[in-house]
Amino acid sequence: MAYRSSVHGLLVVLLCCLSSTSSGLIIDTRFVAPGQWLPSVGTAGGAPSSAVGFGNLTSIVRAAADVWQELIPSDHTVVVHFGWSNTTAISSTAYHQGIAYGGVPNRPTQGSIAFNNDATSSRRFFLDATPQLNDEFYFSGQTDITLNGVTLSSSDELRGATDEVLGSADLFSTALHELGHAIAMTGWSHFQSETADGDIDITSGPFAGAAIPTDGTHLAVPGAVLTNQGRPNGVRRGVTEVDLAAVCAVANYTGCNFGLLDTASRHGDFNADGLIDVADYVVWRDQYFRTLPTPYDGADADGDRFVSLAEVGVWRTNYDADAAPAVALNPVPEPAACLTALLAAFVGWRRSDGDGCCKTGLARPALAQNGWPRQSRATAGVRSTRGVGGSIASCRYATPAVVRGRPTAIRAARSRLTGTAAIHH
Repeated sequence: MAYRSSVHGLLVVLLCCLSSTSSGLIIDTRFVAPGQWLPSVGTAGGAPSSAVGFGNLTSIVRAAADVWQELIPSDHTVVVHFGWSNTTAISSTAYHQGIAYGGVPNRPTQGSIAFNNDATSSRRFFLDATPQLNDEFYFSGQTDITLNGVTLSSSDELRGATDEVLGSADLFSTALHELGHAIAMTGWSHFQSETADGDIDITSGPFAGAAIPTDGTHLAVPGAVLTNQGRPNGVRRGVTEVDLAAVCAVANYTGCNFGLLDTASRHGDFNADGLIDVADYVVWRDQYFRTLPTPYDGADADGDRFVSLAEVGVWRTNYDADAAPAVALNPVPEPAACLTALLAAFVGWRRSDGDGCCKTGLARPALAQNGWPRQSRATAGVRSTRGVGGSIASCRYATPAVVRGRPTAIRAARSRLTGTAAIHH
């Protein structure tokens, strides 16, 4: 009996060891408190008084790190120190400083990110208390780019639904950008070798053959998370195929989960026909309170395989009222009232803000943490869009602008620290 117990114990230990060897990417985020030393940056400060929102830097950076971890299954650990500091001389928002590199294959292993706490800066931060939910944003639009005959998604954006958010830089998007530097896009020897010809060559995976143009440690691709252009106020960006392909290629991460960036259900298009309409509500109704076989199947908008009231919130937010068929209601109400009639038996929700279509009314559930990914390839020709300044141009998807060839590198109009190759912002 003692022998059998010993064998059982060894098996348990062995299984634990085996499971620990397939942990995937680990981003070890370490907050540096005010007054403490932020490595390779200086003494950390406090949060800026100009920031809006009820979130905090620690939870937002952790949420952004979880996005990258979900997408990259390769075993590797990167330690990222982060905190508040006055970065105005370098960047109006934040910058990353590479510290150490190593391992096989050789990758970044340690770095620091400084987020700007200068209250006099021309930009203030929006600190989202629930960055994984996107409650304060609505789906804005998506764009593809074709590089060497290979088409990839290059822009996935949400736009702020309130004046407060529209007037602020989204800290969550900034954290996604800087962590992209920390895990791959930084001035280490392998990165410099790969980008010496001005691009990152994708040699394997679903986008093999593409050559992604670079500008220093950034991508010369407008709208990408890792773009060399500034991140506009009021915009939240999700990781795109261009971003993930570049990061995985330059740092030799394998098995990257591009499939998590390619599902219509996260926007409420539950039947994947390119429209968000009453037909999608019917899919949700038929699958309500069911557990589906695979994540993001059917009406599963948040990837937990369980269809709940959360999913109908995603649908309601991006509802395509213009595409909805006639509803047998008398008298015929405005689109917002149609939604009320459809959902009254299922959901309690606040009335929309007068646009009668897509503006936030129901508190959004969690979309997938890696963003608000692009439509499936079957519906790649249709996208959701809004007009400039937050007004609705149309609630129907609009055909995206597809950029052909290699785009011209457009440098961001912001201060840079000359001669410091390891600083990225």
